[in-house]
Amino acid sequence: MDKLYKLEQIQPTERTQVGDKAFYLSRVMQQGYPVIPGFVVPADVLWEFLSTLNSTEPLMAELPNSSLHIDVDDSQQLQHFAQRLQQKIISATLPSEWLQILLEVTQQWRSPALIFRPSLGLRNYITKDVKIAGLLEAQVCNCEAEAIALALKVTWSQLFRARSLLFWQRHQIEWRELNLAVLVQPFGNAIASGCLNYTSPEIEIKASWGLGIALTQGEVLPDCYIVDAETGAVRSSRLGNKMLAYGLANSPFQADLTPCATPLLVYAQANCLQAYLLSEKQQQEYALNEINLQQLIQLAWQLRSDLNSAFTLEWTLAQSNNSAQSQLYITQVTPVRSQNSEFRIFNSASPPSPPSPLHPIPHTPHPLVRGLAAASGRVVGNAYVLSHPDQKPEIPP
Repeated sequence: MDKLYKLEQIQPTERTQVGDKAFYLSRVMQQGYPVIPGFVVPADVLWEFLSTLNSTEPLMAELPNSSLHIDVDDSQQLQHFAQRLQQKIISATLPSEWLQILLEVTQQWRSPALIFRPSLGLRNYITKDVKIAGLLEAQVCNCEAEAIALALKVTWSQLFRARSLLFWQRHQIEWRELNLAVLVQPFGNAIASGCLNYTSPEIEIKASWGLGIALTQGEVLPDCYIVDAETGAVRSSRLGNKMLAYGLANSPFQADLTPCATPLLVYAQANCLQAYLLSEKQQQEYALNEINLQQLIQLAWQLRSDLNSAFTLEWTLAQSNNSAQSQLYITQVTPVRSQNSEFRIFNSASPPSPPSPLHPIPHTPHPLVRGLAAASGRVVGNAYVLSHPDQKPEIPP
């Protein structure tokens, strides 16, 4: 680990080393947009780490220069191969000098927690057109040596999950084309989080309470706004179904939140994050007030002008350390492929067109259940919605 790339100093020539997520965040940060500072563990560090494991797993050392030959249609073989690779990575010891470097930098932030965001790039990104959104997930951990090492290794190991292996082979992507960097940033509580799709002539905004984890995991239906891209007028709004929100453990973003009794997260995240149940009053309120909504619309306008293309972004609304006011931050931005745009994206899908404001906005949530399907099928039945954690449904016998 010879070099860490500061987010505010990344150059265009370093894109393959830092990955697309960090690259685009750096571009907008250098133009003055609100982005939380951070650094990038470059992609070559992963392959250097894998090469140190060749004494116990020779396949690891050969991966960067080999092709993947595995029958992905054989689910048992695929799962066994993926689990073996992941376990080797997670159980391995991170070099002490690497960990010391990470500790020295992250402790300067004086942050209670850190987030490790996978930032994937392809060496042939100009000719590849693949959709990787949601394939790799961020990891959150406490700012402690053991937790940092685990979070970094778990982030790396996702490159070898069964669904990732299937994805690489289906898209004919060789190992030597993959560059998985990791963006590390300080992490704290959020008042609200969400995403924004700018596809002229409309802007679609989704928002939910707390950190964005509940939204990305499909555990809530967010508030949704359709905004006229030309005038900034809100054409329609729909209150979501938000029963829970995530925050830092033992430090909820609001004082009257009730922790969920059952942990919902795994790995390092379970030790520093907590799911909280929202009160009935909070469930009936929009996560964004009018001022915050207008700030988000203004930011979208400015980004559209600077990027000269449609785009998608993820955002978070955090409490400012120096005042009672909130601060809006961009956590991810993805320009959409465009023939006339300087910021062209070659491996992300264009966002879907927003629905017509003259009709009810259809529900398009993330799936509430994920996993390997044992068999296809269909189930029909009554659904019972509980608006309060103590409410008991009247289910007929």
